[in-house]
Amino acid sequence: MDKPELEIVSNTKPEPEGERIQAKREISSMLKQVSERITALTLEPADTPYSLTAYLNEVNLEEGYLAFDPPLPENRRHLLANRLVTLITRHNGCRLTCPDLTLTSHVEANGELQYRASWPEEVFYLQRRRAYRAPVRPLLDIIAHLQNEVTEKMTGRLRDLSVEGCRLEFSGQLPAGEAVLTQPLSLLLCFPNGESFELKLQPLRLEYLADKNLSYLGCQFDDPSAHQRQQLNRVVGDLQRDFIHFSRQGTLEGTPTLFIPQRQTILAEMKPDLEATEQAATTETNAEKAPPSPEATKKSRTQAPVQPQRAYDAGIIAIKHLAVKFRAGQTLPLNEALDATDQLLRAWQEDRQALLIQRFRRDRQSPLFDHSLSVALLLVDVVARQYPDQVQSPTLTGLILGGFCHDLAYSLLPGGLTYQTGLAAEEEKQALRKAHQRLVEALKECRDITPEALRIVTESHELLDGEGWPQGLAGDHLSKIGKLSACINALDRFSHIEKKGYLIYHPLAGLRHLLQQPEKYHSGSVKFLWRQLGKYPLGSLVKLSDQSLALVMRQDEDGLPLHLRRVYQLDQHTHLPPRDLYLPESGLEILGSSHPQLYDLDLDLLRPALRTEH
Repeated sequence: MDKPELEIVSNTKPEPEGERIQAKREISSMLKQVSERITALTLEPADTPYSLTAYLNEVNLEEGYLAFDPPLPENRRHLLANRLVTLITRHNGCRLTCPDLTLTSHVEANGELQYRASWPEEVFYLQRRRAYRAPVRPLLDIIAHLQNEVTEKMTGRLRDLSVEGCRLEFSGQLPAGEAVLTQPLSLLLCFPNGESFELKLQPLRLEYLADKNLSYLGCQFDDPSAHQRQQLNRVVGDLQRDFIHFSRQGTLEGTPTLFIPQRQTILAEMKPDLEATEQAATTETNAEKAPPSPEATKKSRTQAPVQPQRAYDAGIIAIKHLAVKFRAGQTLPLNEALDATDQLLRAWQEDRQALLIQRFRRDRQSPLFDHSLSVALLLVDVVARQYPDQVQSPTLTGLILGGFCHDLAYSLLPGGLTYQTGLAAEEEKQALRKAHQRLVEALKECRDITPEALRIVTESHELLDGEGWPQGLAGDHLSKIGKLSACINALDRFSHIEKKGYLIYHPLAGLRHLLQQPEKYHSGSVKFLWRQLGKYPLGSLVKLSDQSLALVMRQDEDGLPLHLRRVYQLDQHTHLPPRDLYLPESGLEILGSSHPQLYDLDLDLLRPALRTEH
């Protein structure tokens, strides 16, 4: 007897309220933030008064699905079968609804139960106003400086903020009076931790309260860029959480880092200069030697952690999409790249070594993407550790964007995604120069591109002796960041040796390539890179006194191996299941550096050990 076909119960609930959003990229960005902030989801099956709670585990736009942890309570999971489900959650304090989802159970390779749903065709975003305005709590001073070509500089305080505008408070009457409403103004917001944020705005309303002797100016932002909107969203979210926490608990514990006053030290007032890179190679200053600051400790409490693997994957996807759009001659999608940049910076701040170890996950079919992301991460790690006051600066965003884009020109060449150490044929070099010029022109048309990113794209292949490309600039005509990025670019390329179709990580080969050509690579940058990587770099292979090989997974504050992962037994010629050891307590010694090529090992056999979290 044939089994009757299963019928999915339709959703008879009323249509959700709010703005209908159907753009897949926008939906992906919103749901990724819900996932990263570990925001609870309410699942409402059709035709039942019951609901379930779950968490969003993965947002995969490329393959078109959402993955959830097993919903609770367990005894209601049967309600999800053959029913349309409505997902309800909060995004930036506002209601977010995904109707008509169909959830199916799925068992992962590791035996874990997971639920999946196909990509939602639309979501509904309900805001109480057109743009939610987050109030500034009492005693939080965010200084606002206003100025235009006519009026003198005016200084006040921020009172509320949204992605579309703000409300500013000034003591007394404004000198310009109603004239302030007639011209666009430049706004500089200065936050307690020392960061600043500049915007153009158009004043809309001016109000003076004589009894309080205060003036209030209502303003609308004048066509902010995508990057500025992303920053505004982040600040609005921090303001909202800070206000709610203060109102409910009356304490300042858990205050977002942005609102924690900067410690007044002499070093904090010094402006960093990459000219000091060579001097930094011989100094004892090391940012990792300092204990975690109270600001960093509090930040970890207020933000959901970012998984290093997810942040790395987001970077790879962003670079792939940049390459696809560039090859098609379309506008480069910097919005997605900026979202990936934000994830990478947060992951770096939370656990830099866990993120940097991801650099060795090379896909032998398209190593160009991994190389570009690796350069971006090394640039951030070098600059941010040497100049820790720039960690929150847009400079770091520019460094990552530069790393993302610096090799996109290769994607226009046949087989360009597999190039490891450059081109040999002159015809290829000429084609690459043309592609690179096209890339620079495309980037200049992007309003969110930064000066640092353009510098890296234009100078990361130039050499001190003028033998580089695309313009053949010599040392005197190269910027400081250009010299550093050229060293990092070459280091990463020549640290991966191709053998039998596999990419083998050999960091000493990359360093040797730089040290043997001082006429091409800036010696100060090379020395500093050597010092930063350490004698046994992360991800490198070392030989132990028990005749085993191990990967360096973590270093101590002096750059010496601390946590190792044993992978191969030399005297038995066998691979070992990855097993961790803490070197100071293991009773073992490191006999020296090694590399897979010595023992005919390929990176594909070591990649699972590198991917497994420590």
